[in-house]
Amino acid sequence: MKRGLLSLVILSILTLVGCNPAVVQPVRVVEKNKTELNIGSTLSAVRVADIYNGYHNSFVIYPDIMLRYGVENGVDAGLRIWQIFGVIMDVKWQFLGDRTSTFASSVDFELGWSWSPFPYYLPDGGYLTGIPIVSGIAVGGDVMISDFLSVYLSSKLRFTFMANYDKYYPEPVIMDSGYLYSSRSYEPLMGLVSINSLGLVVLPKNNFSVVAEFSLGISLLNNLTPVAFSVVPRIKF
Repeated sequence: MKRGLLSLVILSILTLVGCNPAVVQPVRVVEKNKTELNIGSTLSAVRVADIYNGYHNSFVIYPDIMLRYGVENGVDAGLRIWQIFGVIMDVKWQFLGDRTSTFASSVDFELGWSWSPFPYYLPDGGYLTGIPIVSGIAVGGDVMISDFLSVYLSSKLRFTFMANYDKYYPEPVIMDSGYLYSSRSYEPLMGLVSINSLGLVVLPKNNFSVVAEFSLGISLLNNLTPVAFSVVPRIKF
């Protein structure tokens, strides 16, 4: 029972991280030579299952920390904490509008990695070790409703895979409604997720603003549909 509970906890964390739909990146870029600090938190949830405990809804609350810098007019770069010992770097190009225009649109490219001292336990009792790497591309649009509020929609395709991975195979198990499967299906490509986000930016034209975002992830490799809700205050200087 203890082994099953431990496997469920670690599996839940892996699933939430690998399929975590949190993006928390408004469409508009930071102005040239300006720096923006984002510190908030995200609640992420997903339904997972293992052969010991059946189906469970797993919830994780974790901090969201990001630093962005305006490289050129219409281009900024960001550095975000990912998992415990990892980062995601991204470059965003705003090809329509500026920080205060009525309409804005941008495209974003991300690349990140992480390291964990713990193995990832799989639903069938096996485990996987390695360095997870994430990459993705997103496009979004924003509408400035007033000086106090803007609304944005974004869509991202995110890949997660393992580098230098090693895995242990136990006896295979039978698939159950797409949730339970053998660890033999765990290849270097761990996750392929389509992420759709709806966000609100309060006081978007100010040096201090707050972002609230709801994201829905759709896994293209299994039946998981993780969701996330984030609230992130931002300070620009």
